[in-house]
Amino acid sequence: MMNAILVATDFSPDADAAMAVAIEMATRFANAIELTHVHQTGSYILPPPFDLISLPPEGREYAHIEKALEERVGRIRSAGVAASAQAVTGTAPEAIVARARETGAVLIVVGSRGAGALAHVLLGSVAERVVRHAPCPVLVVPHVKAAAPATP
Repeated sequence: MMNAILVATDFSPDADAAMAVAIEMATRFANAIELTHVHQTGSYILPPPFDLISLPPEGREYAHIEKALEERVGRIRSAGVAASAQAVTGTAPEAIVARARETGAVLIVVGSRGAGALAHVLLGSVAERVVRHAPCPVLVVPHVKAAAPATP
């Protein structure tokens, strides 16, 4: 899709918030949204030339991914924006950047989970690694904590 915004989704509330921002932007500045889900399976270290491999989803898991993508594509289209979706297997930052290159995305939109400092140091941040390697601008939609219930 030409002039498309790539939205990465893991089907979390933070990813859905990022998708909502992308829909708003697409209605004004782009003509389409490319929704991408990266299926990260257990990775296995093998001797060279293979090094690190991930296995694709199977059966019910794949059906769940397809259903979740279709539901979100429906939401995007109901907002009057052209949409397509792709599920890929790999590590999230690399797969998101590769998909942006393949589609010629003009913008990548990702959600941020707001992980604590220790989790960030130990696990890194998908959004941060996408920003570092992206072929186009990246919009990171911050995690919004739910408001605490009011006490009477």
